Amino acid sequence: MTVQRSVPYWDCGEYIACSYILGIAHPPGNPLYLLLGRIFSMLPIAADISYRINLMSVFSSVAAATIGYVVSVRLLRFLPGVADNRGRQLLAYLCSITGALLFAFSRTNWANSVEAEVYAIAMAIYFALIWLSLLWYDNRHQSSSIKYLIMIAYLSLLSVAVHMTSFLAMPAIFIFVISVDERLRRDYRFWISGIVLFTVAANIAWFLVLVPVWLVIALIGFIQKRDTGWGLALGLSVAAMIGFSAHAYIPIRAAEKPAINQNNPADWERFYGYLQRKQYGSESMFEKMFKRRGSWEHQLGDFPRIGFGGFLMDQFGIGGILFTIPFILAIIGIIALIKWKWRVGTFFGLILFAGTIGLVLYMNFADGSMIDPSTGLNKLEVRDRDYFFTPGFLTFALCIGMGLFVVLNFLIDWLKLQGKTIVAVALGTITLILPAITVGANFNMSNRSNNFLAYDYAYNYLMSCPQDAILFTGGDNDTFPLWCLQEVYGIRRDVRIANLSLIQTDWYQLQLKHQMGVPINLSDEQMKWESLESTRPRKPYVDHLRGGWEHLLMAYRDQETGQVTTVAHQMVEQIISANQWKYPVLFSGMLPTEVKYPLAEHNLRRGWLYQIVPQESRGAWDIETSKDLFLNVYRTNGINDPKVFREEVATTLIIGSVQSGMEFVDYLESRGDTALALTVTDDMIESFPEFWQSYTRMAKIRGFSKAETDSMYEAYFKYIDKLIAFNPDNIYYYQYKALALQYLGRGTEAIHYSELAYNIDPVSPVAFRAIVSLYIQNGRREDAVRVAREYLKTNPGDPAARSISSGQF
Repeated sequence: MTVQRSVPYWDCGEYIACSYILGIAHPPGNPLYLLLGRIFSMLPIAADISYRINLMSVFSSVAAATIGYVVSVRLLRFLPGVADNRGRQLLAYLCSITGALLFAFSRTNWANSVEAEVYAIAMAIYFALIWLSLLWYDNRHQSSSIKYLIMIAYLSLLSVAVHMTSFLAMPAIFIFVISVDERLRRDYRFWISGIVLFTVAANIAWFLVLVPVWLVIALIGFIQKRDTGWGLALGLSVAAMIGFSAHAYIPIRAAEKPAINQNNPADWERFYGYLQRKQYGSESMFEKMFKRRGSWEHQLGDFPRIGFGGFLMDQFGIGGILFTIPFILAIIGIIALIKWKWRVGTFFGLILFAGTIGLVLYMNFADGSMIDPSTGLNKLEVRDRDYFFTPGFLTFALCIGMGLFVVLNFLIDWLKLQGKTIVAVALGTITLILPAITVGANFNMSNRSNNFLAYDYAYNYLMSCPQDAILFTGGDNDTFPLWCLQEVYGIRRDVRIANLSLIQTDWYQLQLKHQMGVPINLSDEQMKWESLESTRPRKPYVDHLRGGWEHLLMAYRDQETGQVTTVAHQMVEQIISANQWKYPVLFSGMLPTEVKYPLAEHNLRRGWLYQIVPQESRGAWDIETSKDLFLNVYRTNGINDPKVFREEVATTLIIGSVQSGMEFVDYLESRGDTALALTVTDDMIESFPEFWQSYTRMAKIRGFSKAETDSMYEAYFKYIDKLIAFNPDNIYYYQYKALALQYLGRGTEAIHYSELAYNIDPVSPVAFRAIVSLYIQNGRREDAVRVAREYLKTNPGDPAARSISSGQF
């Protein structure tokens, strides 16, 4: 019911496109996911290809929840009196269903399960590993039990080809096995096998060397001794190599030069760098783990974007003080399991710890309190990072079900309940209460069935381009959906997309030149160098680079101005220069000011885009083209429907879109074309009814009286209230209402709604600037200073906050 019917935002567009064309996604790669995605893209289960690949997450999530149910039942059977009592078995089944439903419909898991993301498959494998561990435990006294350990080795290394999250279970599984089996605990061969397999999480190079070496040693030992120890070591090594062999897809497919070929990992050096995520820096996650990037209070508590505690309380629709109910149930479940079967209970407790506190330690998310020395900006996560904690949330859900079993089991004995039918009905009702609350709380946010925002956004960008255009984009969300439309839907493949983040790398520059036909005068040799590391502004600046292209290929400090210029901006200059106006050149966002070419002077507005033209245009508009784009071409399905859920990124992109429309209206008014300005304004209000400034412009153009303006805004406020009710965590809707109220002279009410937005996300620059602005406008200077000082604690590099905190405004 809730799966997205088309392409979503973020990585989903890239995954869908790469699945369809068998491309290479961003490091460290997801080859198994892409291969499975390709299979789903061929299944005749839906007309839309993106819908088909999104359904892969649905089926995977169903599998994960089902395996979670089986794991819960198996764990509860360890408790006393369950194995030989049919009534208690029925209760165990009911409570395991409760845990599995909480598992399936928890907020983060549900959101991951309705779009083309890796986490649903990763969680299915994760809980399959736990289930196999319990099967091994049940059969550990049989010689054939080693098959479960070999299968665990295979699946765990295969899972790395989807996402590293699944491998998180392996340390707990290893500790469980050696704690239970004394023979394996004393066998050095099993220890070596485990250490060799674990190197995949620390250093891929070690893994690729050590596994085959250990396999050869194990083979020789098995041939000579023919004993179980060497046989298990050999089996584990072979299984690990076969599982990891899915990664062979990466260099094999990269060598074929697919349209999306991130990092071009066709040779060993690039393949190794790709797996090690060298594109994102040379420091490993293990190294980063020991340099805390946020306070413990923020990382463990309820802090925007990173706080584990806040994310956990959001999962099941029971927040605040009421969250103590599921929390206590989960603790009871774990304690009871440890009490009655301490090795198994400890094993599951370690699984819970690894997915919760362990991940807080490992991921080490930034809370904005530190300054990145390379950029001078605050280190702050760009969006909610709850999806990393999915293993912990799902394990916690199963623990709630087990705790519910313990409590109900106790009540049945204590109250000496009689009457099997009455008891069964009562228990069935009780066990479904929590899942019903969870489904009701999370349905709106997780329902993507009516969400076509990313598809329309990408379509509008592509349709804004002239034939054979070069379009510079800035980030994931103005790039990945466009890739998807081009490669999967075949829309506007003539447009060459040049991403300004990727263009700093030599492999991408080469692809732009040779595969996309983007004019670049640099030779291949001049571009083939270690741009992944040495182009970053945090590296020392140099005055010379081989080939004499230091002004193009190196981030450098200009001797005259002292300004730092990045490789991306230098490549923009290079492409514009080499192009010689052969192809249209456009930008999806604001023009980069660091580019030395006078972009602003040669900027012609074209709908949502900025086109660079030979003649001086200085921000003039191509009126006829823009008119056609705004009124006839652009698609805005669902934007005027308050029941379409929008995360923050979708809202910000909508803001940018409608602001372009308002800037077009301004231009038309300046030229005296009031009729067309009014038509475009009407269209903006119809297509983007949430944007308050459109109404202000409408009142101005039509000459509304104050009463007419107030009446118009009252209808607008009712619409905004619907958006707030449906999207209570989206700060922009509170801001819209606050700004409109301030415009109407209702400052006290405006401050109230702006404070609500700031309290939701006190690290947001948007929320901060809005609230201090309103405080100042309404004469509450002390409050502005107070908020600025609070904001500086997590945004110490913000110059506006420093100025306001000192009272200099």
